[in-house]
Amino acid sequence: MSRKAAYQDDLKADILRQTLSLAREGGWPGVSTRKVAERLQTSTTALYHYFGGKDAILAELQREGFRQLRDEQLAALSAHEGQPAEQLK
Repeated sequence: MSRKAAYQDDLKADILRQTLSLAREGGWPGVSTRKVAERLQTSTTALYHYFGGKDAILAELQREGFRQLRDEQLAALSAHEGQPAEQLK
């Protein structure tokens, strides 16, 4: 992976982390692309390069949350041998 691609991946992940942090602090209405950009010491234009706006960031956070949930459920299922119905007997 090139340095530029790595930087872009890092910035996208940072946008998501800072957005989530802001939402935890003041609820979703307190989140704005301007506040996220300020926390990252970057421009709102940089955010719009990755996301179309606040709602697009929320959609990505939701997708990531569901991916994590799915992965955890699959890991839990694969940790148990046999059929679930048989385990209940």
